[in-house]
Amino acid sequence: MSLTWDPSEDYEVFDGLETVTITHKGVRTISVGGVATYSEVTESISALKRLVGNRHLLASPGELRTGDAIWEIPHMSTLTPIVGDMITQADGTVWRIVKVDDKPVLSMWRAFGRV
Repeated sequence: MSLTWDPSEDYEVFDGLETVTITHKGVRTISVGGVATYSEVTESISALKRLVGNRHLLASPGELRTGDAIWEIPHMSTLTPIVGDMITQADGTVWRIVKVDDKPVLSMWRAFGRV
């Protein structure tokens, strides 16, 4: 009997990763009339979403709210998430990043998003 499930890929089954699209504002240019425009850059990645808990709410001085989400984004992505970037889920829900923590020991960014 052969094993069809590869344990080295258990994160795909058990960790709850989902494919999302990050939209990064990109480079800002200002026209002759003084209007700022951004060249958007997008990337599809696998990320883990969790809801913000009381521990995060108490630790943030009003930055986070109930209903916000924590997105764990691997450093393997080519974009570095920043405040103001957007995360779009497959169902079309868009989250605006309101805070980003770099977690180099875990090789990920922790982006806090709000609908």
